[in-house]
Amino acid sequence: MSNALKHVKYLAEEIGPRGSTSNEEKLAAEYVENNLRSLDNVDVFIQTFRGLSTWTWTVVMSMLFVLIAIVIYPIFPLLAALLVVCGLFFYIMEVDNRPILSRLMPKRESRNVISRIKTESISSEKVVLVAHVDTSRADYSHHPKRVTSFRKLAVMNLMLVVLVSIIYSLGALFDFVKIEIFPNNVEWLFTLLLAIPILFSCILIILREFFYDISPGANDNASGVGVVLELMDYYSKNSLKNTEILAVFTGCEEAWCYGMIEFLNQYGKDLQEAYFINIDNVGAGTPAFLQIEGMFFSHKADPILLKLARKLQKNHSELQVEERSFRAGYQDGTVAMVKGYKAITFLALDQNNFPPNWHWETDVVENIEENVVRTTEEFVKLLITAIDQRSNTTTI
Repeated sequence: MSNALKHVKYLAEEIGPRGSTSNEEKLAAEYVENNLRSLDNVDVFIQTFRGLSTWTWTVVMSMLFVLIAIVIYPIFPLLAALLVVCGLFFYIMEVDNRPILSRLMPKRESRNVISRIKTESISSEKVVLVAHVDTSRADYSHHPKRVTSFRKLAVMNLMLVVLVSIIYSLGALFDFVKIEIFPNNVEWLFTLLLAIPILFSCILIILREFFYDISPGANDNASGVGVVLELMDYYSKNSLKNTEILAVFTGCEEAWCYGMIEFLNQYGKDLQEAYFINIDNVGAGTPAFLQIEGMFFSHKADPILLKLARKLQKNHSELQVEERSFRAGYQDGTVAMVKGYKAITFLALDQNNFPPNWHWETDVVENIEENVVRTTEEFVKLLITAIDQRSNTTTI
C-alpha cells in the first residue's frame, strides 16, 4: 500500500466522516499538520477562521425569499418582485462561491493547514497545492441512481426562479403604471404551480440535515489529501531550483469553500502570479484535469496550466489522463478561478463525468483504486516539473 493510501485509510476509517467545522474535521487537520511537521525543510502554519457547517440553510433561505414573494404577490406586487430578485441573486452568487447571504449565517471555528517548503534561493514561480479535509453529508439527489440528474435539477430550479422573477418584475412594473397585462391574477396562479417544484426541492434539502449521514470521504477528499501529503514529502527531499511549493489543506470546502475563500482573503495578495493545483476526488474513475468547472457559470482553467497539461497528456499517454469538464458542483479550484487566480483542478470521473460514490455512504476505502491515486500523483509531479522548467527557460 502506498503512503497516499495509508493517509486515505487513516482519514476515512480511523477518523471517519469529517463534516465541516466538526471535531472530526479538526482531527483531520491535526493529522495533516503532524505529518507535515515530521518532514524536513517544511514550514507549517495554521489559519483559523469562522466557517459554515453546511450549505443547506443558505439555499433554503434563498428559496424562502422566492416562496414568500409568491405568497404575497397579489397584495404587494412590488415587494414580491424585489424579494424574488433578491432570492435569485443570493442563490446564484452562493453557488458561484461569491458569499453574500451566507456571511449572515451562524458559523463555527474551522482551520486551514498551510505549509511551505523552505528554499534558500529566491524562486521565480510558486505552485500552491490544494486539497480539502472535510466531507459532505449525503442527500437524496446524490444517490448513485439519481446523481446524474443533480445538475439538471439545480438548473431547473434556477430557471423556475428566473421565470418567476421576470413575471413578477413585469407585473410590478405594469401595476405601478396602472396597466393590466395579466388579467385576473393569472400570473399569480401560474407561479403558484411553479412554487411546487421549488418547495419540493427545499424540503429535500432540509431532509438531508436530519435523515442523511456524513460520508466517510475516502475519495472526497481523503484521496486528494493523501496525494498532496505525498507530494510535499517528495519535494521536501527534492526541492526545485526555480519554483516554491506551498500546500493548503482547507476546511469547510463542502460548505461553500469557506476555507479557500478565507485563505485567499488573507494570503492572496502574495499569490497573484502563483499556479494553483487543486486535487479533489482522485481515488476512483478516470484521472482527469478539468478544462471547465462551475455549476451555473463556466470557469476555465488557466491557459498556461491547460497547455502544459495537454502537452503532458500527449507525451505520457501511458498514464491515460483525460481532459474533462465538471459542471455539477464547485471545488476550491473554482474559488481561485472566480477570484482571478491561475488554477487547474484534478478529478477522477466516471463515464457520466461524476466522481464515483460522490457524497454517498459508499465513499469508503474499499472503493478506492490505488492506481488512480498513483497516476494523479505522478501526473501532478510532471506538471510541477513542467512549470519549473518553463520558469527556467523564461528566466534565461
